[in-house]
Amino acid sequence: MQSSLTVKGTTTTTDGVLPTQHAVRETLQITHGFTAWFETAVYLFSSVQPARGYEWVGDHLRPKVRVPEGWGWPVGLALSTEIGYR
Repeated sequence: MQSSLTVKGTTTTTDGVLPTQHAVRETLQITHGFTAWFETAVYLFSSVQPARGYEWVGDHLRPKVRVPEGWGWPVGLALSTEIGYR
């Protein structure tokens, strides 16, 4: 879990983006490895703002494939992408 607090930020809503001043953001990450070369992570994003309270603000899904350690490559190599929605 990751938390962050914006002490000094924006104070007005602009193009549907809420103010960031004094907002607390929480991110929960759940990762599961299915094989030696494939894993998937799910990110759940939330925000707590002084005037609005707790809100869910979106999720991301991140599949990742990588070269297995058993191949003996001198460097690690992986490819991942994120699919998000809110």
